[in-house]
Amino acid sequence: MNEIVNQHNDLIDLPLRRFNASEIDILQAVCYRCQNEGTREIVIPFEQLRQLSHYQAKDENRFLEDIKETNSKLLQLNFCLGDERKWVQFALFPTFEVDAYKQTLTVEVHKKFAYLLNQLSGNYTSLELRESATLKSSYAKAIYKKLRQFRTTGKWIVTLEDFKEYLDVPASYPNKEITRVVINPSVAELKNYFENLSCKPYYKKNTTGRGRPSVAGYEFTFKKVAADPQDAAEKMAQKAVPRIAEKTGWTPIGKFCPVCHKEIYQKEMHNENGMYFLLGHPDFKTGSCNWTSTDWSSVLTKDQVQEQETPKENTLQMQENKKKLDGLLSGLFGKK
Repeated sequence: MNEIVNQHNDLIDLPLRRFNASEIDILQAVCYRCQNEGTREIVIPFEQLRQLSHYQAKDENRFLEDIKETNSKLLQLNFCLGDERKWVQFALFPTFEVDAYKQTLTVEVHKKFAYLLNQLSGNYTSLELRESATLKSSYAKAIYKKLRQFRTTGKWIVTLEDFKEYLDVPASYPNKEITRVVINPSVAELKNYFENLSCKPYYKKNTTGRGRPSVAGYEFTFKKVAADPQDAAEKMAQKAVPRIAEKTGWTPIGKFCPVCHKEIYQKEMHNENGMYFLLGHPDFKTGSCNWTSTDWSSVLTKDQVQEQETPKENTLQMQENKKKLDGLLSGLFGKK
């Protein structure tokens, strides 16, 4: 049986810093057992947890320690709520009880984070437990999640800074070391699951004209797959947003969400300090993206959305082509 765990992209995007490969597999197995179970307590027998996580080591003490460390490292993560100015300790499982006598793990999903694993209708990624577990390194497992997230586009473009943060790459690693230790071994493993997978760097613009340009980020490309049938449901849900907005007092503002890049609205709100405007999606409580904010500086224009979604390598090439065209026109018609 090939078990599938569906996770909201907020969870997919969370860097699992300092997690080793076994701990990542245990976390994915626990998430699988908790999906669509709401916030009720789930009792997972050790034997089932071993099977779901494809845990190979026979030493029970080591297994218990890996379970303990999985939740301990989760608690060390900060989770962004809506925008970068509001963070919370990532207590995904307020109940995380290991009973070595009964050979069970009892978990309960925090109500604040229940949306990450429950009733997903869009903005989520499906992971195959067996595929993820066969990957040997934590780097490959992290890249696997992002490639699955972008499986319908066949392309993941990431800045160098975001790449190092997401994979928890040591700050001391130069680009050659990142390629040798992180990218090449990971791509070799992941080629078994992503056809025609390759990775190449893209570079910062060289303004001095001297020396080699520095690496700005990486572009992973592979053969894209057909969209998930639930994507159609997401599109239908988006069509309902204007009707929801009209009935609930939200008005469009022509700006876009910094998280999902969909159009956002504003709603007049009141508290003891007076009137203010809440920014977000009219369906933020039930829809695929729950981003809300009162900070106008965090929203995006249409041009900013297009810029973020355009491969940086293509953007640089477009700028270079524009310069060449301007030079040609100047030569033909003269400068005014």
